[in-house]
Amino acid sequence: PNATLLPEEAVDYDLGMDYCTPHGSVFPGDIWNYTIHNPFLTTLNPIPPGSPLAAGFVGENTGLFQLSTTTNGPQEYSQGFQLAYKDEPRVGFGYYLNATFLRVYYLGLPASYFSSLQYPYNGQQVVGAPYAKGYAEFRQAWKNGSVLRMGFDYEGNNNANSYSPYILTDVSISRPIGAGVLLSEIGQNIFNTNFGNGIARSIEYQGNAPIGAQIVDSQFAYAIKNAQYGIIGPPPQTFYFTLSKQF
Repeated sequence: PNATLLPEEAVDYDLGMDYCTPHGSVFPGDIWNYTIHNPFLTTLNPIPPGSPLAAGFVGENTGLFQLSTTTNGPQEYSQGFQLAYKDEPRVGFGYYLNATFLRVYYLGLPASYFSSLQYPYNGQQVVGAPYAKGYAEFRQAWKNGSVLRMGFDYEGNNNANSYSPYILTDVSISRPIGAGVLLSEIGQNIFNTNFGNGIARSIEYQGNAPIGAQIVDSQFAYAIKNAQYGIIGPPPQTFYFTLSKQF
């Protein structure tokens, strides 16, 4: 445990608005600036072989052991804006559009934090926080209560899968079948988008972040690696149905 760990302190500014058109469409917007003081960072320190801390454990593939400790950084910033548009009538064609643009980064990290000064992490986008992401959903509704939806989830560069931008596609159809019962058939990731992440393979070795940074021995260590495969994968292609009843 880290006895000197301080709580995070957040100062948030957020401005949002909703504009409603005469025919019922909604155009929301949001802009924000979040500042986190004393943000939590994870330190990784190697444990020497034969140390009592390593006794009884077997390092996966490597035999190496590391001790993870939470510490405080200086300041973390999150800035961005989101725009959306929603036009979903009870009957007929409708759609929902959403776009988010995001910056997440640290400032104030002293030079002593860095193991390699040619890669200053101050001001660099945090790995796993995409610069841009979006969602689009199109739907058709009928008078009998049936609704067909198709959604497209876009994840931009620097996404959590450490992969180039990609789109996941979902589809669903819901229809009443009598006595207040609604049958829904749902497909997730229907085109089976994946990055070669085979089942039963060690997630740690499936791929690497493009430019990653973490504190090792109280210094940031950087890795520029092949991002051919993501460290984790998207949800698998899945089809299922649900039954619900309204009382």
